[in-house]
Amino acid sequence: MSEEQRIEALAAACAAIIDHPYLQNVQIERTLIGRRYSLRVAFNTRLCVYVPYLYSESEALSFVKKHRRYVCNRLRPQPVLPAYEEGDAVFLFGKEYIVARAGDTYRLEGERSIDCGYDVKKHILALLYRNAETFLHDYTRAVAADCGIACPKVTLSHAKSYWGCCRREREGVTVSYLRWACLLPERVLRYLVVHELCHIACFNHSRSFWAAVQKALPDYKERNKLLDDYAVADFNARFGVRW
Repeated sequence: MSEEQRIEALAAACAAIIDHPYLQNVQIERTLIGRRYSLRVAFNTRLCVYVPYLYSESEALSFVKKHRRYVCNRLRPQPVLPAYEEGDAVFLFGKEYIVARAGDTYRLEGERSIDCGYDVKKHILALLYRNAETFLHDYTRAVAADCGIACPKVTLSHAKSYWGCCRREREGVTVSYLRWACLLPERVLRYLVVHELCHIACFNHSRSFWAAVQKALPDYKERNKLLDDYAVADFNARFGVRW
């Protein structure tokens, strides 16, 4: 059996273990460095399994079986993150738009129309580079005012996995977000901001912290689950960049 056939057989066996109607395909990738197995659910529909270069089918299948519940919890009928193609509903700076085609070019139609030229993703990326930090600062300041919290310093993060963080520095407290936060639905973005603001008084996830979050957002648990549907790695893959 060729290596390509081994990979195909392993992918089919992994799909059989997951056995979920929302799983569209399984992708096996061999890593040249390290001897660990890992996996992630991409775009809420695809299972990516990373195996060592000298992998064992039995070890790989055992690993997937061990994490089946996690995989099933992440699967959805369709990707949450849009492809930014014609007809897709997209979010930008807290507003919802629909991607529309105008001849050979595209535009975002919502409360106002935004011309995107020939490439929607390229145009949105340019907007993020120019406006993300200002938008996130202004949005955080507005949410902090609603919560009765002094607005901290706001910066951009280059984290690989988490959406935001709150940390103490000599100059005071700083809250950092990924630029991708500007592409989250407003309901999810507000939860993210409230979460980080509540860390100013409580730098952990104790009962008192969650009580503060619930005071600001009574439905925070539902919003938290919605945020879990959005993976940083998916945005990186969709736009082809890493901050």
